[in-house]
Amino acid sequence: MPNFTTFSVLEGVQFNYARPPVASYGSRGKPYTFRCTEALKSTLSRAVLDLTETCPLGRPEVITSAGAYVNKPGQHGHGRAVDIDGIFWGDFSFVTNEYSVNPRFYIGVESVFRKHFGLGLNYNYNSAHHDHLHLDLSMDVDFKQSSKSYTLYLQDALNRVYGKDIIVDGLWGGQTESATIDVLGKLGLSGQISSPNTWRAFLAKTAEAAFSESPTATTAVEYVESLSSVIEHLSIDGPEWRLLRGTFDTLLSSSAFQHILDDDTSEETLRLVMCQQIVNFEARRKANGDIKVYKLPGDDGGGRYEVAGINEKYHPEVCKKLKGIIEKDKDPERAENLAVNYIATYTDGASRWCSNSGVESYLRDSMWNRGPTGGVRILQMALGFKGAQVDGIMGPVSLGRLGKVEQRPIQMLADFRDAREEYERKVVGRDESSQFWKGLENRWRNAQTFAETLA
Repeated sequence: MPNFTTFSVLEGVQFNYARPPVASYGSRGKPYTFRCTEALKSTLSRAVLDLTETCPLGRPEVITSAGAYVNKPGQHGHGRAVDIDGIFWGDFSFVTNEYSVNPRFYIGVESVFRKHFGLGLNYNYNSAHHDHLHLDLSMDVDFKQSSKSYTLYLQDALNRVYGKDIIVDGLWGGQTESATIDVLGKLGLSGQISSPNTWRAFLAKTAEAAFSESPTATTAVEYVESLSSVIEHLSIDGPEWRLLRGTFDTLLSSSAFQHILDDDTSEETLRLVMCQQIVNFEARRKANGDIKVYKLPGDDGGGRYEVAGINEKYHPEVCKKLKGIIEKDKDPERAENLAVNYIATYTDGASRWCSNSGVESYLRDSMWNRGPTGGVRILQMALGFKGAQVDGIMGPVSLGRLGKVEQRPIQMLADFRDAREEYERKVVGRDESSQFWKGLENRWRNAQTFAETLA
């Protein structure tokens, strides 16, 4: 057995343990003394200092870990590995099993650690690593095309940080290689990604980009004032319109939206506005406006319950977390913010494909309602594709036609709405005989009307 050292604080950051029965996962945990080799301790110390200097939030207050030395085979058994569960700054927390809530931030954190650790197993590697980021010293810090863990990280960064639309499968191929070469060129990095110097430079630039905000297009206040003016002056009346007007007023007064106004002045605002509206369409609320856990009817097909349309069957981890935040933590505002961000991440493909905000909004609503593939198939039907062309994949042909029809967004939205009905009838097999039909029609119409205000 190698000579071990210990640590509980590194670079002024407290390291805690947050696993039952000591403390609940996702909390700040309790102070703990970890054992490891001197090599692991010094490497982790440099990584923590790097994170402090790179992340705009500065030095973390607490980092929680599931362990360093653990009496089991592999690098943990040699004291040369550490598992990161969460990182906490003031009132901001990063918990690894919430990857889907803020994947860019996750990539930023992972990028910093990968500059120091040769091997990292992240959320996308397999389900066993959803609740921690595994880091060890078994490999040198350079990119390896044959490594699933390296390629998964690279593909995810290319997609979420640099706007590429490639498959994240951990397999190095022509699509990944082409996207990598393009991004390296735009970053001004020479050499192959497999070059240690190029790889480290890519990690540094990716961390910086992932932590940074998108360029400001307009302020949140300016956007909302413009949107409110459009709605106020539309010459439309009737029960459906009054319902939508009320929904929009609820959106403006919601705590989640006020948080957006207070803290965000970038393009991110519009993304969250769209997804807050989806939450408003989906959520069941108490009389005071708080979102609540809704018990689903037996024939719904979404499991036993849902929160803001996030149901137990298709989104079990997030649904369970939302339920706990509402019922145990008694914090519906936090639950609503989490729901908005989760839906935004789930439907982010729309922002990569659409140039018109109204079309993007309606596509996000369709993707949430019928899944990402179903939403794309509906879009393809709206674009006039037939048969095998409706494959749920946004390839060059689909993107080319979308780019043309987005020049007439109001007509496109009308076609999109009709395509949703056609999909429901022909693919899902629902019609007017279904108890859900009237609700679906209202949803399609209200989502269309809201999208038109953005078009």
